[in-house]
Amino acid sequence: MQQFDFGLLMGGCYEADMAMLIMRMAVEGYAIAWLPFSAVKDEIDAGRFVQAGGEEWCAKLQIRSYRAIANSNPTMQDLWNSLETSVPPYDASEEAT
Repeated sequence: MQQFDFGLLMGGCYEADMAMLIMRMAVEGYAIAWLPFSAVKDEIDAGRFVQAGGEEWCAKLQIRSYRAIANSNPTMQDLWNSLETSVPPYDASEEAT
């Protein structure tokens, strides 16, 4: 198999903080995108996307929420309460060593 320097092609050229914007670039054929599986599941199921690489290209990701204790905004408090009741608490024993 021929060796190819992917570093020549893999320079960052489009960054966004919303997965849907990056996915749109990939759908339109402008990008290879690193996205959460939940964002691309429908595209994969429909045969429009395929996962690049193997499991070594996948990353386990943690998302943590923080808020100011003094924030008494009712909408924020509703969101916080929803997170507390629907998301399992953080378990440090699950950290990779």
